Amino acid sequence: MGELFACHHLVKRFGAIRALDNIDLTVPSGSTTGLVGPNGAGKTTLFSILCGHLRPTSGTVTVLGQPTDATAVKGRISLLPQDASMFRGTSVISQLILFARLQGFNSTQARLEAKRVLDILEVSDLGRHPPEALSFGQRKRVMLAQALIGHPELILLDEPTSGLDPVAATEVRRLIKQLSRDRDFIISSHNLDEI
Repeated sequence: MGELFACHHLVKRFGAIRALDNIDLTVPSGSTTGLVGPNGAGKTTLFSILCGHLRPTSGTVTVLGQPTDATAVKGRISLLPQDASMFRGTSVISQLILFARLQGFNSTQARLEAKRVLDILEVSDLGRHPPEALSFGQRKRVMLAQALIGHPELILLDEPTSGLDPVAATEVRRLIKQLSRDRDFIISSHNLDEI
């Protein structure tokens, strides 16, 4: 069993603010992992570093056994930010097809991939609608479908049930549990009970 990620003496500063302060952490593969901390604790910053969107100020980070900027990591990690959104006025399926094309799928493969991820999340009927026609919970599920495009090995979910009612939150947790059979998740939350 390998490592999902490993941080050694990881520091990230934004001016005088230390968002991450000398983090040493290794997370093994083969599990769903919760990352808990209050708002402002650095959870989203850590996710951004793991995806290669931010560089550490100091220290080292590897993801799936590779440096975060390695070509070998591209397409193997997916991130669903807490504030993720989709374009208004364009159907969900069209947007998922675009996201698949951006990952290198040809047009036929992209359409099949978009349908596949909507089927997995049990929201195929929502594909023809623009996101603004969907409820908040439906949009969360569609965004989770986006995170599955391309069969990523590691999916980072930043506060995936934030703002959901108890029924919708339970459904999202059920889907994550089901999906975790063949991929790894790291889920951040400020709520220990949620994790």
